Amino acid sequence: MDKTTGTFAAGVVAVPAYLAKGVEFDGVIVADGSASAYRREFERQLFYTACTRAMHELRIACVGNPNRWIAEQPRTPMHGCKEDLGMMIYLFRHGQTVYNADGERFCGTSDVGLTALGWQQARRAAQMLSGVRLHAFVHSGLRRAAETAKAIQESQPQLVGARLHVEPAFREVGFGSWEGLTRAEVNKRYPDMYAQWLADPAHVSIPGGDDVTQRQQEVLSAFSRLLVRFADCDIAVVAHNTINRLLLVGLLGSEARHYRRIVQENACMNIIEYSEASGVRIHAVNRLAI
Repeated sequence: MDKTTGTFAAGVVAVPAYLAKGVEFDGVIVADGSASAYRREFERQLFYTACTRAMHELRIACVGNPNRWIAEQPRTPMHGCKEDLGMMIYLFRHGQTVYNADGERFCGTSDVGLTALGWQQARRAAQMLSGVRLHAFVHSGLRRAAETAKAIQESQPQLVGARLHVEPAFREVGFGSWEGLTRAEVNKRYPDMYAQWLADPAHVSIPGGDDVTQRQQEVLSAFSRLLVRFADCDIAVVAHNTINRLLLVGLLGSEARHYRRIVQENACMNIIEYSEASGVRIHAVNRLAI
């Protein structure tokens, strides 16, 4: 491969060795053997451009989805930090709680822990970080997020050295008097307010609850602080259903009232990349371990 132009010689594809196992090709494969060394040598965009050209112009296979490879493969050593690449933020929702299991009750700032299934979901979610090195785990401070972070970290040996940090701005949106109630119960007690909330959650004041537009601004500000605090380091953030969605729609430039267009299931993972050159790029939303 020409490092300056990002072009391949005809009939050759450069890919990390682990991608080449058990795969047959019509062309020749040049397997690097080290994903981290490969990433230090070629910039991500160069890799993507080269793969695209190889697939479309040279008519040979480039193994794997370049975006997926960029997002998921091991970073350079040193506990998830590096000097010349952007950072990856792996954003999780916590595992199942009693409130989730019992008719999807509004949980909000109520501090409940994981169920046995929730712990299992969190450990299974750790599989999505197999081979990934992280500098830190950030969680909201609520019990269910802290337990999920602990379960994920302890399930992958390479993550044990990552430090745990609390960022209160990632706490779930407060639902005030609705907390502990199912949707059916809320609809019965507050029928008009519930209908308004379904239509436009940003313009409904739940008694004792949070303003979702304000909370979106708070979590976006907290996210920006993480980019500075952990610059050039890969991190995981464990938070909550509504706050995750407010963050994701905000990163996409959308208003808080649109947050329900995004789905966040228990123990799902979202992959966000940030670099000074490209800003924020979202690689995956609501990914679940198989």
